[in-house]
Amino acid sequence: MAGSTIKEDYMLMRFYGIVTNPEIAEVELDVVEGYDRAEKVSEDQIRTFSYELENHRMFLFHWNEQKHEYRRLSLRGIDESGNVVYEKDLN
Repeated sequence: MAGSTIKEDYMLMRFYGIVTNPEIAEVELDVVEGYDRAEKVSEDQIRTFSYELENHRMFLFHWNEQKHEYRRLSLRGIDESGNVVYEKDLN
């Protein structure tokens, strides 16, 4: 994860990586906005970003931290059939 201030009202946050598992066709990132780690998060608060992998096997999620103060919850690797083949808790 990395961030760059572009303008006073724009902080570009990036979450990126390279997938080495050939079974993974898509990467999903679960985030929640304005989350305090002591709070319990309900399913309806979670937003899932999805990135379909291409030949280069890299993924990139990005958002403006000034508009959305997202906290990362989990990262998943999904195969062609929609099955979870990798999952990492980021909380």
